[in-house]
Amino acid sequence: MAEFGCLCSEVLLARNAWEKRKLGEVITLTGGGTPSKKVHKYWHGSINWLSSQEIKGRFVHKGTYQITEEAIKNSATKLIEKNTPLFVYRSGILAHRFPIALTTQRVAINQDIKAMIFDHNRIVPQFLVSELQSQESFILHNIVKTGTTVQSVAVADFLKMPFLFPQYDEQNRVAIFLDFVETLIAATQHRIDTLEHVKKALLQHVLDQSWRFKGFTDHWKRHKISDIFRVTRGKVLPTSSVANQKSLATPFPVYSSQTKHDGLLGYYHDYLYADAITWTTDGANAGMVKYRPQKFYSTNVNGVLISTQGYANTAVASILNTIAWKYVSHVGNPKLMGKVMADISLELPSIPEQKALSSLLENLNNTIRTTNVKLSKIQLLKSSLLQQLFI
Repeated sequence: MAEFGCLCSEVLLARNAWEKRKLGEVITLTGGGTPSKKVHKYWHGSINWLSSQEIKGRFVHKGTYQITEEAIKNSATKLIEKNTPLFVYRSGILAHRFPIALTTQRVAINQDIKAMIFDHNRIVPQFLVSELQSQESFILHNIVKTGTTVQSVAVADFLKMPFLFPQYDEQNRVAIFLDFVETLIAATQHRIDTLEHVKKALLQHVLDQSWRFKGFTDHWKRHKISDIFRVTRGKVLPTSSVANQKSLATPFPVYSSQTKHDGLLGYYHDYLYADAITWTTDGANAGMVKYRPQKFYSTNVNGVLISTQGYANTAVASILNTIAWKYVSHVGNPKLMGKVMADISLELPSIPEQKALSSLLENLNNTIRTTNVKLSKIQLLKSSLLQQLFI
């Protein structure tokens, strides 16, 4: 991270006398179209045809559909060259995000995408993409047209946007550094995705008992939730009473039904339970099960399982989480209430084997949590750098 900070400083020091121009003075836009679906031969080619849903990451090359050269000649779609910035021009996603990506090969585009055409000897494509990413909030609030059935970019206003335009060598230097940051972010996210996949695979093998810990051969026993837990729920707690930070005055975590931050809403001066399992009773996340170690407060949208026999642990919570969703009622607002939870039965290993599995899962969870923190820090550094460079 120290080397990262040094590179940041070098890039910021390089920002000398950047010229400000209107975006429309240095680029033009072109759109695309959709070949006729009635002509089946158009849709059996080798050219990737992109729609707005394909513009997700920093780079794009693959589409859901492939079309032919003939389809391009006989429709409004356009063939776009490699290393061209594409952005979503019309889509509901523009209500909260401005997707923009660079092509890594020649592609065709539909009518919901705009391609940015310019002199590549004058502007570095990666630099242009980074600058527009830094302006996402401005674009969403000032350039995107709202109030219609679907959001769209107001092209005339977009082309009037100011564009900081340094010398080519300086653009290239900034672009190389920002690509390094993007690569670091992508690698960190890949590590998180891999760890999540490992965790999921582990649980699958544990549940079918094809993987067992050394020394454990006993058959798992079926238990009814009400036989091994006391089933209760949390209490109403006004958000205004919850502190954002942990302190001596508010040392106890408050868990709610949200998925963000593992359900952590904030901190409170009192607690309700300790070393228990919670599940979301109402809403979109109904049926989500988590183990909550130590003392905590739970809001009223969580049910709580309390055990005096040692069944409240990470292993049991993880096993229950794989089946609880099956018992969620979807009549109106999704619900998994206490009486239904109490009647659920599941197969569990012995307490000693539960402890071994809990230890392994907790190590995985801690690694995932630590890597997520690292990812957040890198993303924050990127955001800060973009702000300093372009705003």
